[in-house]
Amino acid sequence: MTERQGGARYAIKGGDAGRARLEMMARFKAPVTRALRPGGVFVSEDDDLRTCFCVPQRDAFERAARLQHDAIERRNGWRSTYLRLPALLREAGLADVGLSLSQSVWTDAATKSILPISLALMADAIIGEGLATRDEIDALLSELDALAEDPASLCAAPRTHQAWGRKR
Repeated sequence: MTERQGGARYAIKGGDAGRARLEMMARFKAPVTRALRPGGVFVSEDDDLRTCFCVPQRDAFERAARLQHDAIERRNGWRSTYLRLPALLREAGLADVGLSLSQSVWTDAATKSILPISLALMADAIIGEGLATRDEIDALLSELDALAEDPASLCAAPRTHQAWGRKR
């Protein structure tokens, strides 16, 4: 079975395990969970970009995370849905539902470059939503590139909410 959302295709095959990002789970929970065998485990996760932070504190880092968060919410229409992950799994008929949270800290230039890379990839959506101008995005990218190269800085990735449940 294949579902289509926003131009993306999600292949869903029968089996003992399944995984999806929150936006897929929220919109396609019935087809997703139908694909599982009894006893199979389904896992869904989502990130909260509002939980990113940097030490020492940098306005550019916080602004970049906030812009991405706001653009995603405007485009998908979800408001803090990751807090509803366990409820979504229960609504889909899954049992033994659990939830965990994790948050990584980026310490090297390569991992600290994740936020500017994702900002660059989302720039058109951010600008299209009227959240920032191209000039502001370019200035943020310059500041974030310098931050990534600063060995004294620490940057926290978004908190990841992961929920799971077992098909009865």
